[in-house]
Amino acid sequence: VDKKDLQPGDHIFAKRALALYSHHGIYVGDKQVIHFNTPEEVIATIANENPTLRLIPCGMCGYIRGSPGIGIMKTCIDHYGKKLYLYKYGVSWPKVLKSHGTCCPYQSKPLQEAVKTANERLNGFGKCNLLASNCKHFATFCSTGTTFSGQ
Repeated sequence: VDKKDLQPGDHIFAKRALALYSHHGIYVGDKQVIHFNTPEEVIATIANENPTLRLIPCGMCGYIRGSPGIGIMKTCIDHYGKKLYLYKYGVSWPKVLKSHGTCCPYQSKPLQEAVKTANERLNGFGKCNLLASNCKHFATFCSTGTTFSGQ
């Protein structure tokens, strides 16, 4: 999806580490994304894209390239990912099982409710657990009220 076409409340994801996994978040408008970040999701290639900028905080979101960024955080879309994909809701179970984690069988709430939930959760979403509480669980919770990860 083109960044200019995003709507506040969209559940987006960016592929990481040679597309071995993806990182999920909620686009909340004003070129900002709220996501559940863990140290494993700080990819060396992102931090090393421009080493001279590594220690200079982003003027828009304050993010420092290469910083661990642990927990629920809001960053600008440019620090979230270069190529973004829309996560799909209301998909049949057979398609979900074949999707490699790009969709969910549950219906999403209105987009503005996903933004509201993401903002409310900036104070926390619990302890990160790769299998039970990760970035995809966070984003699907914001969008549906239910945690889900089809991987």
